[in-house]
Amino acid sequence: MTMEVYWMLECLRDLDRGGRSIESWPTVPGVESWISGAPISDDVRGPIQLFWDPEDEQGPSQPMYKAGIPMMTRALYEALVEAGVDNLQTVPVEVSSRSTQERTRDYVAFNVVGIVRAVDWKSSPPRYPGTPELIAAGLNGVTLLPGAAHGLLLFRLAENVGAIVIHNRVRMAIEGRFAGLTFVRPEDWAG
Repeated sequence: MTMEVYWMLECLRDLDRGGRSIESWPTVPGVESWISGAPISDDVRGPIQLFWDPEDEQGPSQPMYKAGIPMMTRALYEALVEAGVDNLQTVPVEVSSRSTQERTRDYVAFNVVGIVRAVDWKSSPPRYPGTPELIAAGLNGVTLLPGAAHGLLLFRLAENVGAIVIHNRVRMAIEGRFAGLTFVRPEDWAG
């Protein structure tokens, strides 16, 4: 039996090139949490109105933003779906500039439906002992339990819901296509 390989999906700003960030994240009626794994209501419609932070408006935009309201480019979303990911809900987003007429609808807010308890605590001691082992456990390297994901291609880690985990098949389908996406081996990941 072949063991499934998973990666942690990140999209970090290149400090040398800079990069755009979002000014602030509004509350969206009908969405209690974007990272709990719970489905959001079908009544949530877009576009969600966002603004580039005027202090970070000159650099390149990222294909994915995980903070606040998680969002990704439509192209990344389509590539994930093409690779077989079927547990994403999306809402259209419009990002505007406060200093120019620029406006883009190239992004969608996304919700990963489902979270998976997958941390092998015997091999993944918490970075901060005493922190809860669910939702926001601080981890400095993680070992994933074999078979815990039951074949899911993309999921949030129940022990640290800020973490997005993708199957190697998805990584191979999207790697190199979206500047800024980073794939980190779980044992090298910190969060």
